[in-house]
Formats: sequence, structure tokens, C-alpha cells
Amino acid sequence: MKPINDNTDNIKEVVFNPSATIATPANRSGQRIGISPVPVKPCGDLARNSNIDSSISWKDKARRYLQSFPNSTIKNQSITCSYAQIYLQNPEKFKWAGLAAIVSGKVGESQDDFDFGTDLKDDVFKGNRSVYEDLFWQHLAFQENGIAEIEKLYCAGQISKEAYYGWAKIEQGDVWEGNKDLLFYEQSQILQPIMYSPYSSIWWTLDSDLITFFKGNLLTSPVPGDNQEFPGDNIANFEERWKWIETHILPEWKKFEENPNNQSVLMKSLKEACPSCCN
Repeated sequence: MKPINDNTDNIKEVVFNPSATIATPANRSGQRIGISPVPVKPCGDLARNSNIDSSISWKDKARRYLQSFPNSTIKNQSITCSYAQIYLQNPEKFKWAGLAAIVSGKVGESQDDFDFGTDLKDDVFKGNRSVYEDLFWQHLAFQENGIAEIEKLYCAGQISKEAYYGWAKIEQGDVWEGNKDLLFYEQSQILQPIMYSPYSSIWWTLDSDLITFFKGNLLTSPVPGDNQEFPGDNIANFEERWKWIETHILPEWKKFEENPNNQSVLMKSLKEACPSCCN
């Protein structure tokens, strides 16, 4: 391992620094592997703790961001609009935010139909809000001050290791892998304990009115033009849900989002999710 000084007195240890090269096997028809130099100790020997919450100003900015959108009867529309707006500010890097805007919009547009006499409705919106509060301010920090700010926040204990590694990959050009890390963190650490694990038996009842409703929403791929329904038995099972996301939804989103011919369809989808954005 080679220590690297980034001129900020922050010594990092890197597993390997391949300078964005590709490992090519002797057999040219074999798999070609890309390797990125993600720091394993970005804080050197500094402890990841601080008596000062350095994320407060960014979280305040995230709350003010919500207030910049017009009031709406759709309870989560300001969150949806924030995702759409930040994605459009940096579509080359904020792939997660673009998909999050569409997903959040699907939840919000069906809120009046979502009434099954269960606490699940409240926790779906609680999960929606919790994801925003956990990840959106990180987008603002990265957008305004770059990876140096993310490292500072991580070393102060304000950002998880999983999220930090995601941002590091995005900074190094491995954009889709980095965004996948953010999505994995959101699904496993935020949504799973709030809206999936407590209602596992409800999600399991595939013939219930609840599941019939969700087949057009959370149980259907959010990628425009892709209507695949969840292929597993229970979407509350994280392994089943993540397999669907990783092997189908993310590849479809990448294929759709990177195709310039889909730009008008994408803008239409964002506009449907947030009428006040995308002008």
C-alpha cells in the first residue's frame, strides 16, 4: 500500500492506485476488470468522531431546499422536486437522485389511493422522508465543495463508511458503482428497518388489496417504459429486493438514462413527478 498526501495534511492509504487503468488478462476474450483506488483510511489515524456536528449547515440547506418549492396537496412533492432539481444540476454524477425523483413521485401521486387501515402508509412516507434527510444534504455538500467536504464529514463521523465509499467512487469516475453504493445503503440501512421489516407479513400476502395497489407502484420497476413487476415472493426480504434492483432495475435505468434519444421521455417523467421543475 502506498500512502498519498492530498496537500491537506490528510494522509490516505490506498489499496492500489492503478490510475484508472483496466486490468486485461492474457486471454483477450476474458473478462476485463476496472479497478478504482478507493482510500481505505481517508482520515489517517484520526478517530472518526467529533463533538461538533459539521453536517448541521448542510442539513439546514437541505431543509431550505424543500421550502423553495410551491406548496402542494401531495405530501412528499417537495422531496420529489428536490431530487429532480439536484439531478438536473449534475446528471453526469447524480444518477441515484434521478431515479429517486421518479420513485418518490410514484409514491406521492398515489397517496389518496393508499388507504388500507394500516400504519404502513405512514411508514412509507416516513421512509421517503428519512432517505431524503440522510442523503440529500450529502448531495449538496458534494455539489458545492466536492469530495474534500465529503471526506471531512466522514472523518468527523457524520457520513457512514458505505456512503463515503460511494462518493469516493463517483469522484474517481466510477459513477454508476458509486451511485449503486448509495442506493444499497438507502435500501438496507434506511428503508429496510422502517417500511419493510416491520410489515414483512403484509408484503408477503401477495393477493391482498395492498399488494394489488403496489403492483402499479413500489412492486413495478420505476424506470420509464420498463413495467417489470417484482419477480420474487416478498419484497420485504432484502436479498430478494436487492437482487431485483441490482440485476434489473439499475441496468435498465443506466440503459435508459444514458440514451440521448430518451431525453424527452425522461424530462416528461420528471415533470409528471414534479410539475414545478424542469422548466
